[in-house]
Amino acid sequence: MPLSSHGSINGRTATEGVVRAVREAVGIDFLVGARINGEDFTKEGNTLLQSTRVARHLAQLGVGYLSVSAGERFEDAESPPPDTPPFAGTGYSGYRMSPRWWHPDGTHGYLAEAIRKALRDVGHGVPIVTAGKIRTPELGERIIDQGRADIIGLGRALLCDPDWPIKAKEGRADEIVRCAACGYCSEADEKYETITCIQWPEEALNAPSPWLLSPPCKAACPAGVDVRSYIELITEGRHEEALDMIKEKIPLPATIGRVCPHPCEEKCNRTELDDPVAINALKRFVADTRLSGQARKTAPPFPRTKQERVAIIGAGPAGLTAAYHLVKSGYRTTIFEALPIPGGMLAVGIPAYRLPKPLLQTEITDIQGLGVEIKLNTRLGSDGLTIDRLRQQGYRAVLLATGAHKSLKLDVPGADVEAVCDGTTFLRDVNLGRERHVPEKVAVVGGGNVAVDAARTALRLGANEVFIVYRRSRDEMPAYGEEVEAAENEGISIHYLATPVQIVSKNGRVTGIECVRTELCEPDAEGRKRPVPIAGSEFVSEAGMVILATGEVPDLSFLSGDRIDVTPRGTIEVNSRTQATSLDGVFAGGDVVTGPATVIDAIAAGRKAAESIDRYLCGQTMVQETESPDIIGIADLDTARFRKQRRQTMPVRSSRKRIHGFSEVARGFSAMAALCEADRCLRCGMYPNKERHKRDDVRVGG
Repeated sequence: MPLSSHGSINGRTATEGVVRAVREAVGIDFLVGARINGEDFTKEGNTLLQSTRVARHLAQLGVGYLSVSAGERFEDAESPPPDTPPFAGTGYSGYRMSPRWWHPDGTHGYLAEAIRKALRDVGHGVPIVTAGKIRTPELGERIIDQGRADIIGLGRALLCDPDWPIKAKEGRADEIVRCAACGYCSEADEKYETITCIQWPEEALNAPSPWLLSPPCKAACPAGVDVRSYIELITEGRHEEALDMIKEKIPLPATIGRVCPHPCEEKCNRTELDDPVAINALKRFVADTRLSGQARKTAPPFPRTKQERVAIIGAGPAGLTAAYHLVKSGYRTTIFEALPIPGGMLAVGIPAYRLPKPLLQTEITDIQGLGVEIKLNTRLGSDGLTIDRLRQQGYRAVLLATGAHKSLKLDVPGADVEAVCDGTTFLRDVNLGRERHVPEKVAVVGGGNVAVDAARTALRLGANEVFIVYRRSRDEMPAYGEEVEAAENEGISIHYLATPVQIVSKNGRVTGIECVRTELCEPDAEGRKRPVPIAGSEFVSEAGMVILATGEVPDLSFLSGDRIDVTPRGTIEVNSRTQATSLDGVFAGGDVVTGPATVIDAIAAGRKAAESIDRYLCGQTMVQETESPDIIGIADLDTARFRKQRRQTMPVRSSRKRIHGFSEVARGFSAMAALCEADRCLRCGMYPNKERHKRDDVRVGG
């Protein structure tokens, strides 16, 4: 029951008759409430002080609730176009009651809070409803928790996504299609036209159910991180909340902020204007902000609500992520790790100049603090530890996440000489603090991240000259582009289109590597251009050590006797939708399934496995039907609202200084740089291109 309150104080409180008449008409079986403006925002309208008096009077009349909204500035309202019905500013609705994109989220909250306090101060417990651009469950819960209101009212948010409450209840808040507050629906309403939402497909008369729209960054992230939302929180200085949002999907945010290849940035719509947003650097910023805080908070353990126990083999990114989500779901979870430290390839495969080990161990310690148990120096398949033995010990489900730590052999003469080693062993020894001597000249064979990491590590151990031999061109090189560029800046040379034919040695000591030039021909079975040797193009390069980094595979020797299917590639075969193996109750994820992949891929696999294990232990079907969201494209955005801005550059240590140790190369964003970079985000979907959606031949995401 909306009540007008214009006029004298007597007129404003002369609503008693209305309330009594409504109560008499509906009886005692219906709740009678009132909607009032906290502020009218007109020259002769109510102020907040006057509205509190009206609210007290209504409370005395026994209304069941008060819904607090706001008026609008009539003086600032736009004039109605010719031959149209009354426009915003006539009292029906307006830019304050229906806040637009330029208003902050929860823009009416302070009005509800003031009126609620005024009522509580005099002993009235009437529930207060607030509305006004409350687009996320998180914001609604925060308003309630802070005592600013008792009930959250939704209008346009439900018009945009009718499944808003269902998704919130089921923990799928990141799937909510967020209202853009663009006014597309209210403009139609003001013209007495059929109300539709700009977020709907063009052909939909009514709101689709269910309905998904996704910014391209989120769609490109294997872990499905809600990039748009956490960047928006950074612009508001709410770093703790931004990090909590990231950790809903990624339990190692500071780590990922350093080693992720950021496929999200490749798909960023900002690329169409100037440069993609530095998403990964922003993730690192909020994680580092919490880690470096003077009063760093550690979360208490998750409550154990389930009786079942889960065993995870491998404390790498997949295993740690699965454990994090399983203890969050209430399970007692134990990780068994063969190495003397947790982290898997994060700990022993990535050099400290890219990923400082104390930082990694701090994040792992935080995961342990949530209730994850980690047993080190415990290898599956030895000392009696088998899958059957784990089941006998009471573990109802097992996840195999052992990674891909075994280097492929290079079948060339001389590869068995002492000064020839594989890349994973070389990096593992250095990361574990084992002494490794390198000669003046070192050759590295391979084009992946292991090869580049090994070359840069050898340089830091004292080699004067390091070069990489790679059989394809720079375009085909699988190593991350920024790492290749960093290596070249440090003085490491790369011999492209060359492949080894033998390791040259004398008296058991390596003296060089003989290679042959190659040319790229038709693609191989994997779609990559095949390198073919060029006859007569052999050459020899001096080297006192050769590091072979030509690929890695999982070591599945621990499966001896177990009934688990293996693929022809030497990886564990799983159901791609559930991560389940051929053995009941046993799951697998990460590099042991895919072969060497990215850390973010392993994290995504760990989370998927945890979800499947939870459903398995609860007796539910493990296969979940999911819809592919429509991706918001650049044509869907009102790009005229944005100006070109230079992408913030990550500060790094100089090449001359950084090669003399393992100090971290990238130094991270300052608070100002992070704010400026976050401000570059287009908030895809928040500023829609209205003109595009007035045409009949297009649709959102088309």
